[in-house]
Amino acid sequence: MSKATEKLPRIFVINLERADERRESIQKQLDSLNLPFEFFKATDGKFFTENEQALYSKKETIKLLGYELLPNELACSMSHIRLYEKIVADEIPVTLILEDDAKLDSALVEVLSNLNQLPEDWGVINLGSATYTYPLGQQIANGFQLSEYRKPPKFTVAYLVTLQAAKQMLEVAYPIRCPSDFLLGRSGMKYFKTYGSYPRLIGQIREAGEGSDIGVRLHRPNLMWRIKRYLRLFLPISLRNIPNLPDGTETKSLLFSLKNRYKRP
Repeated sequence: MSKATEKLPRIFVINLERADERRESIQKQLDSLNLPFEFFKATDGKFFTENEQALYSKKETIKLLGYELLPNELACSMSHIRLYEKIVADEIPVTLILEDDAKLDSALVEVLSNLNQLPEDWGVINLGSATYTYPLGQQIANGFQLSEYRKPPKFTVAYLVTLQAAKQMLEVAYPIRCPSDFLLGRSGMKYFKTYGSYPRLIGQIREAGEGSDIGVRLHRPNLMWRIKRYLRLFLPISLRNIPNLPDGTETKSLLFSLKNRYKRP
């Protein structure tokens, strides 16, 4: 590793072994930026083992979301959680996690080189979420500012995570009962501070491979589940018949969204 890259965070790319086209696409991008990285073998939703299936709770997922996770949705969540386990086991201080359909910007190098200039309270910096943000004025790269989200961010295509944040997510990760971005976004509302990039630094390449591997959900929560969900917001946490992730994030999510809804760039 050169002196120019020896202080950069460790970079992992989550990739299915059979996704050759995506693997080649992300490798070319990272090589062109001279960023060292490692592939992390993704869990394959087509070939769940008995032990992997046992980590998922269908019952608690339905209580929480109103529907089951799709096989590939579960596999994606499992892949990110397994990577958190590696981060903790190897005691990696800061990690950049990329999914293999990420569309990188050259400004990524500048962001990674200037992490010591970020606020000390960050646990996650989501570089690829399309959730609305408002800039804080601090430049993290040419043309990009540090930002805060108007509501819990979605998407896990590209984000920085600290060792402490990975530990905290693992405390509430099992049984698996939500998509990867739900765990990432909601955990950040209680355990650590999540920042973003304004505008979004990293997008997704749909033309690389077959598009999204998650699949199409045919059923959404019915009206009665939606009504019950919002009624539960007014009950004490101890009385809610729902697996909070972590405790209280449903109420906090609503208040967070209302608080930040009318902030402007």
